[in-house]
Amino acid sequence: SPFPARERRARACAGSSANRPNVAQQENDPHSLLNYTRRLLKLRKEYPALACRSEIKFWQEGKNNYPLVYERRKGNQRILICINPSGKEIKTVRRYNRSFSKLTPIINENSHQGQIVKLRGKNLHLHVQPLSIGIYKID
Repeated sequence: SPFPARERRARACAGSSANRPNVAQQENDPHSLLNYTRRLLKLRKEYPALACRSEIKFWQEGKNNYPLVYERRKGNQRILICINPSGKEIKTVRRYNRSFSKLTPIINENSHQGQIVKLRGKNLHLHVQPLSIGIYKID
C-alpha cells in the first residue's frame, strides 16, 4: 500500500464517507448535532450567565456523581444546569443554600420525558431521565 500503517488504520476507522454526517444532511434536520450546537451557541449570546467569565457553583456531594448540577451567574442572572450523561434514570436530592421563586426551562430534553427539578426547603429534588440535559433560568 502507498500509505504508512498509521494512515491505513486511520482510513479504515473513518469508514465510508457515505456513512459520515455532513453539513448538507444536518442543515435540514432540526434535531441534528449541527443544529443543536448552533442552538447552544445562541443561548451563550442570549444569556450572559452562560458566558465564559461568569461565576460557577457546583451542587455535587460525596459519591453522588450524577446528575452533574451547577449554577452559572453573572450580575442578577442565574442559570441552573442539570446533566445526566448516564444511561440510568436518577432520583436524588441535593442541598441548595440559595433560593428561587421559579425555574423556567430554557432547554429540557432527552429522548423521553426530560427532567423534573423542584426546590423544597433547602433541597433540590431531581428526577432526571437517562441521557438528559436541563438548562433553567432562575427567578
